Amino acid sequence: MYHVMRFIVPVLFFISTLWLVIGTGGIVNSPDENANRIFATAFLTDGSLFVDEPLNAQIHGLISPRSAITSSDKILPGSFLGLPLYFGAIGVIVGTGGIMLITPILAILALLAWRGTVKKLTEDDIIADLSALFLMIHPAFWLYTGRTMMHNVAFLSLMIFAAYFFVARPIKKRGAWNIALAGLMLGAAIAFRTSEVIWILPIV
Repeated sequence: MYHVMRFIVPVLFFISTLWLVIGTGGIVNSPDENANRIFATAFLTDGSLFVDEPLNAQIHGLISPRSAITSSDKILPGSFLGLPLYFGAIGVIVGTGGIMLITPILAILALLAWRGTVKKLTEDDIIADLSALFLMIHPAFWLYTGRTMMHNVAFLSLMIFAAYFFVARPIKKRGAWNIALAGLMLGAAIAFRTSEVIWILPIV
């Protein structure tokens, strides 16, 4: 039964995070999310990170949505570029609807990576399982996993992946790959929230 619950609980968590996605037709519930979705879709569609707004050239850039900046007749991202860039690139494979599921999938993978990291440090399955469970039910983690076009959980997930490769070293035969992948995950995380580099670099 315990092994069954290890599978069922993450599945229920994943399903529970989709309540703001299923049946919404791509509509999100905050300006920041909407900006990320629009710029990710623009990158998916034509490889650009801007949308055209011809009226802005006539009214001196007065149309300036939240989390965006204007330049002549173009509206550009005003926040971190990681999410629209990476999600748009992945969207080429999974489609426009698929980008709404990337954050929940990253969250599930992060839970597994967090469990693996704690297991390596403690060599105790129960502590590792409880650690993953506590992260799973943390209100902020749960909420922002459901807000799938926010960068918070994607950033945290990539940080956890970096810790997993650095601590657990899952690749046994070519150990250097663990350090390379840890660095790659760390760099990707910084792209999602560049301002966090202030505390990330001293830790590294």
